[in-house]
Amino acid sequence: MLLAGALFAGLGTQVSAQLSFNEGDAFLGFRATDRSSCLLVGLGPASQFSGNSFSLNLGNIEADLRAVFGTDWYTRVDDATGRSAVLYAVVAASRFGALGDPNNTLYSSNPSVAPWNRGSTSQLGTAASLIAAMGTFYATYSPTANSPVAIVQGNLDNNSYRSFQPGGQSSGGISFQRWNPSNEGAPNEPLYLNRIVPGTNVGSQPSILLGTIQISSAGAVTFTTAAANPTPTPTATPTPTATPTSSPTPTATLTPTPTPTATPTPTATLTPSPTPTSTPTVTPTPTQTPTITPTPTATPTVGAGTPTNTPLPTSTPTPTPTVTPTPTQTPTFTPSPSATPTPSATPTATVTPTPSPSPTASPTLPPSATPTSTPTPSPTVTPSPTPTATPTATATPTPSPTPTPGSRLLNISTRLRVGSGQDVGIAGFVIQGTGNKRVIIRALGPSLSAFGIAQPLTDPTLVLKNASGLTLGENDDWRAAQTAEIQATGLAPNREAESALVVSLPPGSYTALVSGRTGGGVALVEVYDLEPQNPARLVNISTRGRVETGNEVMIGGFVIGGNIPRKVIVRALGPSLEAFGVQGALRDPTIRLFAGPTLSAENDNWRSGQASEILLSGFPPTGDQESAIVAVLPPGSYTAIVSGFADTTGVGLVEIYEIP
Repeated sequence: MLLAGALFAGLGTQVSAQLSFNEGDAFLGFRATDRSSCLLVGLGPASQFSGNSFSLNLGNIEADLRAVFGTDWYTRVDDATGRSAVLYAVVAASRFGALGDPNNTLYSSNPSVAPWNRGSTSQLGTAASLIAAMGTFYATYSPTANSPVAIVQGNLDNNSYRSFQPGGQSSGGISFQRWNPSNEGAPNEPLYLNRIVPGTNVGSQPSILLGTIQISSAGAVTFTTAAANPTPTPTATPTPTATPTSSPTPTATLTPTPTPTATPTPTATLTPSPTPTSTPTVTPTPTQTPTITPTPTATPTVGAGTPTNTPLPTSTPTPTPTVTPTPTQTPTFTPSPSATPTPSATPTATVTPTPSPSPTASPTLPPSATPTSTPTPSPTVTPSPTPTATPTATATPTPSPTPTPGSRLLNISTRLRVGSGQDVGIAGFVIQGTGNKRVIIRALGPSLSAFGIAQPLTDPTLVLKNASGLTLGENDDWRAAQTAEIQATGLAPNREAESALVVSLPPGSYTALVSGRTGGGVALVEVYDLEPQNPARLVNISTRGRVETGNEVMIGGFVIGGNIPRKVIVRALGPSLEAFGVQGALRDPTIRLFAGPTLSAENDNWRSGQASEILLSGFPPTGDQESAIVAVLPPGSYTAIVSGFADTTGVGLVEIYEIP
């Protein structure tokens, strides 16, 4: 399960109760134009709104609203917009007729009494897929202590409620890529609930008004059926007596704050690979620091590492997931990014045995094993200036203990500066288990400008390689291929110049290479697990890339899913990369680990902190100036931010490994 990345005063201890999502379930979402987190509440099947009026039993969501948005959440006005700072909406989708509805029937709140227009099955299908994606990820979180059906998300978390509203990374500029103006309203205004049935040639035909949703200042939510309290139907010229009670104006779009967040997403392979990023955010959001987004796995070029949705290393340095593209924890965009196992400059499939942990998804060494006990392939980076020089950072996965089924790495991402030659972005990840794993890999650039990134990569290209260096897929501009398949995932990039690949991969090590078609800039590389219940799983993840200062530090994001804590090691490598032919390595890397916006741990020089625990993990860095953190983390989104001590710069590797 994913935990909300941030812990807020007043939320209490988040519980590990199991949440669920079924087709046709409705959600009540809250966001604020001046806050970096949002609240999502499960309401149960949307079919309940077709009957009588009733009050919803949602627990004490008012306590959550106060904790997340402030004590004045019900009436606060955002000075920047002159409108209500807090906004809310209700959505549901019945994609496969779960409620007896036609496929792709939508339910949506509406600030206006005039019902939304209908559309064809395909037209409504995009919004239905996005709502389903939000629901699927909702079920991976743990509820707050105040409500058994409410979760707190970082705005930049993958598939968060905020990400689908105007200004969000998956919104397309409007609510769920469907409703314009927004389907949100202020807390002190009622919203009209519409049932939108698809059909042919019905673009101008109105949907069905079911009733109104209203929230009190005490957080009580009530539904009043249209039959019990008819509301004026939209007419071309409203009669003088029909004064629509609520005609909310489109809600202010929230500009994602740069806080890295790891967003749940695919985990990287053991082999070292650079992980993209974001600043801490939900899944770690460092921006506050760039947020992490799922990052691809790199081959053991520069040290194996592993990334996620949100943190796990292998012996070979692998870049960890990038944070979602946000100056804070994760620019994600995504999504929550996790480190990929070993993206390295030019990761080679074969790793030469080194005293560092092996690039397997989970280290095969027992807790007492020292790094020398089992030489792990350390990514041999072939010093080739171009990403094509065996750029696959695929670590050769060595049989490693099967991770406890109660938790696992999910989406991973890394945000970093992408250049040419050895400065391309390399994300590595490892897939272990049985059967194929379906993932989507994204390379984002232009859309990062919405998160305050001054020099985003204008035209990112993406190449996926296996451990043998064989190219499995490549893309430049996601609409050029797999358009429908990418859109169906609910994770289509916001800009056409951005790249994406949907692939089904057997167990093994993989590397995703990100470069610029027309120059360099800041990019986000992400890997998302599209089949979280599949026996195959993403394990170690890593990302290798250029580490600069300010918003151009490296941010890896990853997500831990499941319902029990997972022990991981997060590493930041630099000097040891020179042994793999990497020039200009970061001389003294430092690392900070964020849970949401909260700094959980930090390290500069691994022997100065948890030396004995790091040695026992089997993944101690080779150089004393390199950094590492061992932590037991509950399910949730995390961000790892790598920077140079005293603002030094160079090529670095961020990795995340599961420790058995």
